[in-house]
Amino acid sequence: MKHQKIFIITGISGSGKTTAMAAFEDADFYCVDNMPIALLPKFLELPLKNDPKIKGFSFVMDMREKEFLTQYSVTIELLRERGFNVVTIFLDADEYF
Repeated sequence: MKHQKIFIITGISGSGKTTAMAAFEDADFYCVDNMPIALLPKFLELPLKNDPKIKGFSFVMDMREKEFLTQYSVTIELLRERGFNVVTIFLDADEYF
């Protein structure tokens, strides 16, 4: 299996997660917003990971999903054991008036 790139985009509300995901879509990544972390390993079993047009995957995940923090470490480790290259991007924002 080739080492498929996976980007987890997370961060606070208003930090630009949707904009970041759009940039990944423009770069031919398969993107999903608000993916529950528990479903991520099953989702990656789909045959679309073998599509040569898809350069990788990008998922927006955050505290909207109740189990994100408790399941994050276990899920990421499982994916790495399966040969996926997982990168987490945390976005922050400041309020300016």
